Amino acid sequence: ASWQRHAASYMTNTVKGAVTTMNDRMHSNADATGTTILVYVAWFFLGMFGVHRFLTGHVGSGFAMLALNGLGWLTFWFGLGFLIWGMLGIWWLIDAILIPGMVRSR
Repeated sequence: ASWQRHAASYMTNTVKGAVTTMNDRMHSNADATGTTILVYVAWFFLGMFGVHRFLTGHVGSGFAMLALNGLGWLTFWFGLGFLIWGMLGIWWLIDAILIPGMVRSR
């Protein structure tokens, strides 16, 4: 009778653990999906300022994008700004592919 109670308790705890893990994964995926959409919106409208990188915790590269944008404005009058903005634009486009991974790594 003792082993039956132990077996029943083990099965109950195992099922509860599996359900809890499944619920955690479902909520985590829903949060990640919502976050990914938010980051894509930030990327589209404010991506040249690196806002999407700040949102995903990549603060250093966010500051780098912000600084490059500022440098582009400062050197715009000499024609160098267009080159800087071009490089920043390529980085911005590549980030569109990298965003899901950045959100997952948070």
